[in-house]
Amino acid sequence: MLTTMAIDDIEVVVFNGAKTQTEQAEAAEQNARDEAKALRAAFAEYYGIDALSDAAAYQCIIDVRYEGGTESAKLKMERDTSALLAEALDEGEVTEARLSSLSHSGFANNLTISDAAFEDILNIAKENMKVSVPVYSVEGAVVGEYSFVRF
Repeated sequence: MLTTMAIDDIEVVVFNGAKTQTEQAEAAEQNARDEAKALRAAFAEYYGIDALSDAAAYQCIIDVRYEGGTESAKLKMERDTSALLAEALDEGEVTEARLSSLSHSGFANNLTISDAAFEDILNIAKENMKVSVPVYSVEGAVVGEYSFVRF
């Protein structure tokens, strides 16, 4: 069966229905804020503690999407969360399974998150960042949906 997606449907979910450049810029900013919330939740799910601030999560998203890339985002995440992660480690709040994803970088309360753990956290977040568009048959009937991450 031949299927298709409408460009208009894709633009609606990517830009939250915004049409003008100004509206699309505002939509992109709102999307980044929503994605930052997903990243915070993913970090909390992964390590079991809510240590990533809104501001750092937002900057991580901006780095991954537009500016410094994943390495810069990972460094920001480490700086923002190291003290709380170190405290959680001392108190036994980080599960054994996650201990191997952390290492000390030589300074007190300065932890390094492994690249694999950072990717896992991003992947958990991406599951909550998905948007969907309808998939149409050649006749125009909706036959399913296609989900993707705007990220």
